[in-house]
Amino acid sequence: MAEVDTTLLAGPFFAFAVLLAAAGALKLGRPEGAVRALRTAGLPAPEVGVRALGVAEVVLAAAAIAVGGRVTAGLVTVAYLGFAAFTARVVARSDATASCGCFGETEAPANRLHVALNLVAAAMVATVVVWPTAGLLDVVSDQPLAGIPFLALTLLLAWLWSVLYTVVPDWQEALAALVPSEDGERAPAGSDR
Repeated sequence: MAEVDTTLLAGPFFAFAVLLAAAGALKLGRPEGAVRALRTAGLPAPEVGVRALGVAEVVLAAAAIAVGGRVTAGLVTVAYLGFAAFTARVVARSDATASCGCFGETEAPANRLHVALNLVAAAMVATVVVWPTAGLLDVVSDQPLAGIPFLALTLLLAWLWSVLYTVVPDWQEALAALVPSEDGERAPAGSDR
């Protein structure tokens, strides 16, 4: 197998773990959005279950960041694949205005882009299953400038990915409303074309 610099994989891995932790913490604090999303998907939606999911996400993310390795990478990959499947179910069962409930009360529309983002995240994290990385402290100890640039870029990637989930769909909707459809009418608000 080819030699891979696992530091290149560590940044995205930690970024997706940070995003997972943020989503879990937001579900803990404000589970209502995830409860609505579960109901939209036709699944049981007890608030205590959503909060338990939030705890599981935070614990998994913390383990991934602290330890790294194949096992945590595999579990984070499974989590993102599960999010993709759940979001696809919400998309199939709802109109274009449904939220995925990923980020508590923060709206993150469930759409095909959201499904694709989860699949890309799962694929990127899965690379760490093949080429494992160490935990954050070990990775940072090998970085120049006390790891500050590495940490900054990792957090920037996590933030940009969250923007893709939450802001870009609003931009898509606004642009779709400006572009006439084939029949000359403007797209209805909330449409996913």
